[in-house]
Amino acid sequence: MLTGCGGAEKGVSTGLSGTEEITFDGPVVVSVNEESGVYVHDLLEGSSVSEGETVVLRNVYRDDESLVPPENAILVTGNNLVIDTDAFARMVVLGEELTYQYSYIIENGGGAQRDADGNEISRDISVTVVGVKDPVEALSLSHGEILVPPNFDLPISANISPVFATDQSVNWSIADTSIATVDANGVVTGLVEGTTSLTATSVDNAQATVTVPVEVTFDIPNPIGMVITDSMGMDIGAAANLPECATYALSVQQLPVESGFTNPVSWTSSDETKITVSDDGLLTFAIGSASPDAVTITATNDQGLSDQVSVTIANNIACNNAANSNFDFTNVSAWPWNGNPGKSDSPLGLNDSNAMRLQASAGSGMNTRLIDWSGGNPAIPEIGVGGDNYFKLAYWVKNMGDSPSQIRLFARAWVGGWHADTLDVTADIPVSDEWQYIEFEPFQAKPWDNSQVIWLQWELPSLATTSDVIIDDMVIYQVPAS
Repeated sequence: MLTGCGGAEKGVSTGLSGTEEITFDGPVVVSVNEESGVYVHDLLEGSSVSEGETVVLRNVYRDDESLVPPENAILVTGNNLVIDTDAFARMVVLGEELTYQYSYIIENGGGAQRDADGNEISRDISVTVVGVKDPVEALSLSHGEILVPPNFDLPISANISPVFATDQSVNWSIADTSIATVDANGVVTGLVEGTTSLTATSVDNAQATVTVPVEVTFDIPNPIGMVITDSMGMDIGAAANLPECATYALSVQQLPVESGFTNPVSWTSSDETKITVSDDGLLTFAIGSASPDAVTITATNDQGLSDQVSVTIANNIACNNAANSNFDFTNVSAWPWNGNPGKSDSPLGLNDSNAMRLQASAGSGMNTRLIDWSGGNPAIPEIGVGGDNYFKLAYWVKNMGDSPSQIRLFARAWVGGWHADTLDVTADIPVSDEWQYIEFEPFQAKPWDNSQVIWLQWELPSLATTSDVIIDDMVIYQVPAS
């Protein structure tokens, strides 16, 4: 601002006494590493001025396309560029380089250096921070002591300090390998009951080592065992009532969960004519398998520990409805409300079955399907036998479209006119190539008589983009009111 007010002839002395434009060497390159401490570089270094002239720099800025350094890591103080390399310790690793670009104008009173067109030439400087090896300083383990049963695997993890250390690898060893062993990933396997010790040592720093006791025993404070869980990850308990002609997913939690036991599991069914079970716990219920006689599903790990659930098979009233068998939508007529395709005859469903496919054109307000299984005969009259009965609804769904969707399923009864208050549920369906099991809270039946026709209707409301939703293996079965 003082320079803009005029020079010494107006009573203002700027100290800039040069009469010739300043010149300087080409771009400046500064290279430091993350252990260089506070590095100071003179930004006027390499500029050519006459003896006694004062030189200043102005218009210092970081290039728009340059990386952004950590806060206060690179600062201009006076005519110096000050670099605090400690700020890059967690950012740059061995063999990596981070480069920051700056420009500035050097002024001596006679003007900055200009190009052939008369434009001021800025001086460029690049600062490169080079990563060096960050040594390991300390090591700790996830377990202060290790309790593992014979023939069990228990993963142990090593915590390296600092977390940005270059070499994170660890050597593992067991003092007495007749009692327990450890692999290269820190998984301890108990062999026979007894005591020994586990040692973990940093490959980078042999002084960073820790040894913890190992006891191989069945007498540990946490329970050892397995728990069969449902599709929501909840303990399914000792008994369950599940619907026929459908598919249901089970899984296993191995105890103690917090210790990380993960042993292979196999599944069996006591009656495969009614329920088959896959290697990953997917139950498939046969058509017409509804019975109060229980089928036992057993999960067993390779140590012989197991859990069981006794399954009674409920009558699925969405199964065996006139032309529809197993609710795979084979030979099911679909009346499209808005003219879009309503059913797929190709095997897109679970277990290569036919499935109901709901598609909507881009921008359509909604996409609705009315399903008439039986050509005017009562379709699912059981849900209209009285208000004291409760039913559970579930189905498998897959959204192969390009955006999340919502699906609404509701039922209408024909009693001389439509009544749409029998059943009305809505669920969000995220985009996924995987099948998702959607289960709703039990709903209460309406007090209608068995002669009334019940129709089911699907709706994908308020679609803004193309959607492609597939539904299969729907179940509706009676459950206790509680």
